[in-house]
Amino acid sequence: MRVILHRKLAIPLILIFLSLVIATIDFRRGIASPAFTLSFFSPIQQRITTSVQWFLNIRERVFMRFDLVDEREKLIRDIKLLQFRVAMLEEVRLENIRLKRLLQFKEREEFSELLGRTVSARVIGRDPVNWYQALFIDRGKDDGVTAGMPVINYEGIVGYISEVGFSAAKVRLILSNDVSVGAIVQRIRAKGVVTGKGGATGLCKMIYLPIDADIREEDIVVSSGVGGKYPSGIRLGSVLSVVKEDYFQRAIIFPAVDFSKLEEVLVLKEK
Repeated sequence: MRVILHRKLAIPLILIFLSLVIATIDFRRGIASPAFTLSFFSPIQQRITTSVQWFLNIRERVFMRFDLVDEREKLIRDIKLLQFRVAMLEEVRLENIRLKRLLQFKEREEFSELLGRTVSARVIGRDPVNWYQALFIDRGKDDGVTAGMPVINYEGIVGYISEVGFSAAKVRLILSNDVSVGAIVQRIRAKGVVTGKGGATGLCKMIYLPIDADIREEDIVVSSGVGGKYPSGIRLGSVLSVVKEDYFQRAIIFPAVDFSKLEEVLVLKEK
């Protein structure tokens, strides 16, 4: 591109130089006439004009390309800024939905007395060693939270407070195999105990079920209130499968709470 441009510019410059030399010689000799001058210079002038116009067009295209590149970069920055704002607005929208569900849950008549003494909290972290067994919330002793208090959300039972600081607390999840909740199969009223399977399964199991109980897949399991820690009637999950053992049945339970998306919870304070 540069070679062609140099050639294009060199031709008119050479022609201009030659024309000036010839014109100087002719005028010195006194043989130049208007007709001769016009005839001689017209093709040269035309060539010069064409070359200059070509150069100006090339320059305009180059500058236009630079302008387009700048405009494209500006548009990309604007798009990224808009995407950032849309993501922020979506987070606000989803948070409003979750908080609305918590509020609706708290206003349910059957739980009005129970939920009237709750403390709402945000999940601020997970236990890196036991990701599926514990998490941390932004409420502690300063908010009236004490060890042993049950933790729930609008979906069901989450776990209980295992450790408390002044402004934060640790929650042991029902996915942990050292957490147990008195439970009942809602359809047939068969009682048992729900505990976590442990590990990274994200599941629970219900043990000590009567051997002759007609337990079916998708049966709803709720807390029974036995043991006193957890109130009765709060969802724990649904039955995935049932296995008969020597004296009891054991059911695999899919938790009602989606622990992978858990962001807000309610701590049940003591009476």
